[in-house]
Amino acid sequence: MIKILTYVFFTCLAIVGLVFASLNPNPVEVNYIFAVLTMPLSVLLVVTLGLGMLLGLITSMALYIRLKREIYQLKGHIKIAQKEVENLRTLPLNETH
Repeated sequence: MIKILTYVFFTCLAIVGLVFASLNPNPVEVNYIFAVLTMPLSVLLVVTLGLGMLLGLITSMALYIRLKREIYQLKGHIKIAQKEVENLRTLPLNETH
């Protein structure tokens, strides 16, 4: 069921994109520091969206890597704590006060 909804969602998204592209065929100029580029508005927006998604992916991957490293370190701390608890359990009790 989820696959069907995903397929329908992306199909509707593609249709909206095609309608948007057909309604905005006018060329626009993009002035860079060293060059000027002319392209349709819809292409410019798709390129901008793609660059934004790429930047977001890079940013989230940096966070993901940092969190994975923290998880690895915490697992190491857990192993050390478990060994300490096991050593404390095996020590004989000293009943004298």
